[in-house]
Amino acid sequence: TMNPAKMTYLGDAVMVRFDGYHLVLTLDDGRGDHGIAIEPAVWNNLCRYAKEIPYFKQAMEEHSQ
Repeated sequence: TMNPAKMTYLGDAVMVRFDGYHLVLTLDDGRGDHGIAIEPAVWNNLCRYAKEIPYFKQAMEEHSQ
């Protein structure tokens, strides 16, 4: 299982951690940390939205192989 306290860098000043239920995205833009907690249903909606954008759909398909 994932360590809930472990932050992972995603790129573009975005970090992520798993708190046991949410994916917590944090932006460290030099002006303080700002976070968004994404629950599973919202994650599903975000993935569904991304699949409607050709660039993201292609990238998701390439990384799932």
